[in-house]
Amino acid sequence: MPPSLTAPDTDARPVDTAGVPLGRRLAVPVGLFLASRVVALCAAWTATILNPKLTLGDVLGKWDGGWYIDIATRGYPSVVSNAHGVAGQSSVAFFPVYPLLIRAVVKVTPFGPRTAGVLVNLAAAAAAAVVLWLLAEALCGPRAASRAVALFVFYPGAFVFSMVYSEGVFILCAAACL
Repeated sequence: MPPSLTAPDTDARPVDTAGVPLGRRLAVPVGLFLASRVVALCAAWTATILNPKLTLGDVLGKWDGGWYIDIATRGYPSVVSNAHGVAGQSSVAFFPVYPLLIRAVVKVTPFGPRTAGVLVNLAAAAAAAVVLWLLAEALCGPRAASRAVALFVFYPGAFVFSMVYSEGVFILCAAACL
């Protein structure tokens, strides 16, 4: 048999991380997250090149981002119907914690709601990557944890972690519950 087929599985051997400082261990998920955000921002920047009418802020604040910015700046509506009494689109279905965090960041920084929304989502998604890594490390070891985080942050749908979306906050809360 070739040596590659008889070599022991390195993931099967336990890895002792007791002597490794937490900051050094967490460099892996943070580094993976930052690398993924570089890729996502390059993709968003490419969109602005392909469509010169768009700015980077437009790309990062599109779609549901507009709803979250509206909630952060004006709050939730007290009435859900339009002038004719017919229910129309409304912001009442959107996750309330995220707009509150945007509002808090706007109050304590010089940033506007769109930039604050991106920063809140980036910070929460980075924290979610760290929590996911810690959870996977405890269950499967550091190699599997690193792979899990790489899949998490480079998954095609993970581009929303660079936008005005609540996914970072939501996943952080879900991962922290585990």
